[in-house]
Amino acid sequence: MSSSGKNAALWHLRRRHTPQPEEKAAPPQPLDAPTRDLLLTLLQDRVGSVAQTAVEIMAHLSPTPDEVPVLEGLLRRRGADLRRGLIRLLAADQAQGAQSAGRLLAQTNTEQRQAGLQLLREVGDAARRLQAEECHRTDPAGRADRAREPAEPARRPGPV
Repeated sequence: MSSSGKNAALWHLRRRHTPQPEEKAAPPQPLDAPTRDLLLTLLQDRVGSVAQTAVEIMAHLSPTPDEVPVLEGLLRRRGADLRRGLIRLLAADQAQGAQSAGRLLAQTNTEQRQAGLQLLREVGDAARRLQAEECHRTDPAGRADRAREPAEPARRPGPV
């Protein structure tokens, strides 16, 4: 199939399976196994626009354990947008993301090791966001029982 045909198929998948901003749009339908397989196949396409569109559609999903090795293998590629999208997909589940990062850091491919570091950072950022949300839920006014930070030390006048 040509890249135009693949993009057309992805356009239909996007309309059917991702939230649409339109008022009259039908709610997104869950993806069945054959559709997920198709998306995973299109994600591996060498044409950047096809792979990027597949990542955008999958952004609303958490990868299954069977899909994770394929996503990790795609991190050998150098396309920045694709890599960013794949890392976000892998970081969707913190525990799975941390395991992926460990496997990526053990690879011999430099691109994959760098992706492992970026994935660790992304998972850490997500953990900090969750922790901040938890703090705001327990203390909505933003007051926490913590010691005040010490004031800056007074400046000593220098020699005149």
